[in-house]
Amino acid sequence: MEYLNLAFIAFAAFVYSVTLRQLEHNEITGPMFFVLLGFLLTWVDPVIDINFLSSSMQLIIELTLASVLFVDAANADLKILRRNYTYPLLLLIVALPLTFIFSALTMNIFFTSLPFLSSALVAIIITPTDAALSRSFLKAESVPITLREGINTESGLNDGLCVPIFLFLLAAATHQTNSKPLTLAVELLSREIGIAIFVAFISMAIVLLMVHYCENKHYFINKSSPFLFTAIAVFIYSFTQAIEGSGFIAVFISGLIFDWFYKGQAKNKFVKDSEQLSDFMSAIIWCFFGFTAFNLLVNTISVAIICYALLSLTFLRMLPVIFSLYFTQLSVKEKITFGWFGPRGMASIVFALMLYQSEIANKEFLVSICFTVILLSVVIHGLSTQPIIKLFKQKKAE
Repeated sequence: MEYLNLAFIAFAAFVYSVTLRQLEHNEITGPMFFVLLGFLLTWVDPVIDINFLSSSMQLIIELTLASVLFVDAANADLKILRRNYTYPLLLLIVALPLTFIFSALTMNIFFTSLPFLSSALVAIIITPTDAALSRSFLKAESVPITLREGINTESGLNDGLCVPIFLFLLAAATHQTNSKPLTLAVELLSREIGIAIFVAFISMAIVLLMVHYCENKHYFINKSSPFLFTAIAVFIYSFTQAIEGSGFIAVFISGLIFDWFYKGQAKNKFVKDSEQLSDFMSAIIWCFFGFTAFNLLVNTISVAIICYALLSLTFLRMLPVIFSLYFTQLSVKEKITFGWFGPRGMASIVFALMLYQSEIANKEFLVSICFTVILLSVVIHGLSTQPIIKLFKQKKAE
């Protein structure tokens, strides 16, 4: 039956590839298509063990996020950010923590029986954004460049910034029976971060020297392997995890180091090549998410969960963003646009699955809340992207 499932997914991916233009014209994004495919998979093979499937997919999903974190950080262009820092910086240091705090407090109000630590854990899982769900918006020339760069930069960095907070809360929630769970979580996280920083700096020193040498010797130039960035990310993540460090933090820091110190001309090619492989793996993960979400939510979905999910995608995201941009010269329309484009994606899926694999009480219920937020985000942000682009086109034409 496994081969039939793979055949079904592969054929659907082929259909998506040959109808991509028409799908986009009808406002059907890649994540929407593959999540729907995951739903359909529950009818193709309704006896798949969700626990076995999630554990077997866990490593693939983690490696995909590691690659995404590295590529996003390496493509952040910190030198440009230093010159045009206002909007991304406000979103990261003001809106991000406020979104997390508001989400945790609101969840504690909606679900009073849950401990606040669980509410905070769900809040940090659904805080990072994924600009890949709004890629057509980022490519639309009718949209002001400040909006596109700000949203893209925020999305590229906020998932990496959320990693240490998520790991801390996960460790604290896992060791709640300990007399000092927060102290133990701080000790564990401090050790993991220390190892991650050490591995990141040593690894990137070697990588940058090798890339610089090979580029000067014309060993690749226009023939670089599309696996270069992916290979770096997988190596750093895997090695750091093997020595009990935080692989996600290591790859994120490594990407920032590469962006800052790489002096060659091939970075855009590295990024573009690696994105093709990441996009393919992401499609499979979205399909897996659709299957898992259907099986979890069919028994746990409730009006309270849906209401909280809608709030997290609207007011709990938009109000902190608008507040952080209040004193800027942006128009009201542009501030609202910044607030609206906070789709939840790959980082939230991986964090939620890590939670699902933990020993935390009520983990199925907590993951169901996270999956509802992500699922609604895929639909709402996917359907709203083209209409918003058209609004900017009309304004530009006037």
